[in-house]
Amino acid sequence: METRTIEAIEFLGGNTWSVTWTTPLVDGKPVEFGLHVRAPLNTPDVPTPIRLTPTESLSFLRLYFQLDQEREERKREEREREEREQRHREQREQREHEQREQREQREREQREQWERGKKYLMRLLRSMQLLLKASTPIESLLLDILSSAVFIILAILALELLGWFLFLGLLVTILTYLLLIISLAPTDLNASAFARQISKRPQKLTTSVTRLSRSLVDRQVECATQGVTRGGVTRAMLFAREG
Repeated sequence: METRTIEAIEFLGGNTWSVTWTTPLVDGKPVEFGLHVRAPLNTPDVPTPIRLTPTESLSFLRLYFQLDQEREERKREEREREEREQRHREQREQREHEQREQREQREREQREQWERGKKYLMRLLRSMQLLLKASTPIESLLLDILSSAVFIILAILALELLGWFLFLGLLVTILTYLLLIISLAPTDLNASAFARQISKRPQKLTTSVTRLSRSLVDRQVECATQGVTRGGVTRAMLFAREG
């Protein structure tokens, strides 16, 4: 007799079981119910119905329920593992989907902010182009203020895109620029007023010279007339020289 390892057991009713054998192990070992079974040498390695005694049937019944329980536990563990893997996969996909939506939302908001800022900057630039034609000091000062506003907007964009360090650098530059504008604005106004006064003086000087020339001509004519009346051309010319 040979001892073979049990692969599978199926109860067929009564004392009949279907047993699947494996390779023979050790010859002459006693029957160890629950692990091995004694079978004839001519038993093939396929499921084969065999007839057992009541004692063997009871032992195999215990083994059958044990194997069935182990099989159910393995199935439950596999099912739980598959469920855990499915949950983890769904959670990962959900997180990836949420992250993708958040990233797309941030990119969309940044594009909208950039478009709004670009439109506002274009309007400011058009206004500055119109103010570039201005020649009065007040309009020039307003142009400087608008330029500072543009710098402030650029600083805000730099804060969004580049971070705090570059933002602070731009802020210091803007403040320095504003201080220069404030310190130089009165000087520019006085210089412009002085320039306007100077531009008006040549006209006044021309008017005065014209009036003086006319008075000299009138005086010469008068003196010439008086000289001819009183005694000759020489005296009239003398009066003209004295005049």
